Amino acid sequence: MSSQLSWSIIKQFSSRNMFGFTFQDVAREFPQKNRVHLARILADMVDKGMLCKITRDNYHIIPYNADPETYVPDGYQVAKYIMRNKEYYIGYASAYITIS
Repeated sequence: MSSQLSWSIIKQFSSRNMFGFTFQDVAREFPQKNRVHLARILADMVDKGMLCKITRDNYHIIPYNADPETYVPDGYQVAKYIMRNKEYYIGYASAYITIS
């Protein structure tokens, strides 16, 4: 049952090209589920390498073909969903240029 819910969460957000989401997003999408149960499911998904926990409430879907041990999400994507509906500026790292 929990693995079915795990895949439902992945499908729900990835089908809308939302590779980052919060616990509140999951609770809104699955209102019939107990919030404690949802929190446990998300923690289990992190342990299994399905999700990467970015901050306390922010999660990122790890692509199926990626190695969860070495996968690092794109910083611009992460900034976009952490800053939801707020104006933000990415400095310094975005100006870094490698010259070989």
